[in-house]
Amino acid sequence: TPVSGVDQHVATLANLCGLSFTWQENVVMGACKNTDQAFTYGGGKISSWTLSGEVEGAVTLEVEVLFANYTKATALATASYADGAELLSWAHAAATIAGTAVPLNSWSVSCNNNLKDDRYHINGSGAAPGTARAEPVSNGDREVMFECEMDFTNLTQWDRSVALTRSAAMAAVVITCQGPAVITGSTYPELKIEIPALLFDEVSLGAMQQEMSTSQVKGKALDNGVDEPLTVTYLTGAA
Repeated sequence: TPVSGVDQHVATLANLCGLSFTWQENVVMGACKNTDQAFTYGGGKISSWTLSGEVEGAVTLEVEVLFANYTKATALATASYADGAELLSWAHAAATIAGTAVPLNSWSVSCNNNLKDDRYHINGSGAAPGTARAEPVSNGDREVMFECEMDFTNLTQWDRSVALTRSAAMAAVVITCQGPAVITGSTYPELKIEIPALLFDEVSLGAMQQEMSTSQVKGKALDNGVDEPLTVTYLTGAA
């Protein structure tokens, strides 16, 4: 709780073993779409996710999920939404690379959790054979990627992509997105994504014609041995 009336949620990379969630989706049936049928999925794992934003858009989250099982017997739950929820608009967003503000047209931060999702075992028989998938567990390091499009106005990012030393090829990336209405005092709802050590893998040279040049920048988050490779901080109104 950094200030009165605000909750701070901080997420970093951690062990996913033993963690899962339940997802329910209503599939409306019938020609007139007037019959509800709930599908409830248990033992959910997120195999990968992407946070992204672009000009004239809001921050979005896309996830790929795995489930252990599903049922059609669970009754449809009543959806509940928080009062006063607001989108994080591009108009209230900013980005820096190595501490310098950069004008992005779009950005994305993605994470592949590298889960082993084919854990099936020969260990069942009889009326209830053991054909269920065992819990997907870590099968390698997490892969965190950053990608953006920006005006091609200088060679700063290009020089990082062709640098011969580790320090010159890396830089910190920070994306900050805020909501439009103050929570309290001068504090706004905020999503901040911090990658302290991004290795610049690929930077395009932009257009070679007369149109305005843009540059595609891609990189991978590394562990610099000091900071968390990825930190996502979310400021919301107090629960």
